Amino acid sequence: MKKKVLGLAAVVVLAGLAFPVLNLVLPQDNRGRILGGQSFEYMGLRQDYFAKRGSVQEADHGLFNFTKKDCDRHKFKVPTLRNVALTWPYLRDGTVNELGEAVRVTARFQSDVALASAEVESIASFLESLTGELGGKPLK
Repeated sequence: MKKKVLGLAAVVVLAGLAFPVLNLVLPQDNRGRILGGQSFEYMGLRQDYFAKRGSVQEADHGLFNFTKKDCDRHKFKVPTLRNVALTWPYLRDGTVNELGEAVRVTARFQSDVALASAEVESIASFLESLTGELGGKPLK
């Protein structure tokens, strides 16, 4: 795995679905009020997440299970970033309970990048800032 300094650039997998957060400029499918939830993306763009984890299950094939198209294998629905700090466990298979660890794992498997601890903390802080309010009170 290569070491690369990215600042706030990383890819975040939440609930097992990937989408990029690059210098706080979100791609088209993550723009708008819900910040995501409008596309399907591959889990493991740069490294094979499922091979590394082992014990591949039928559910790990993602969208393929519905379409039967090989191009949809390991493709999953992109969730919204809104309130992401409250929606653990993370990754497609629910194996990560900490937002920072989800950021670290995602950067590794989606971008082949090893983030420094400070980078992970910065990205996690940004994602935590996306937690909303209901009735004028912060969600918990």
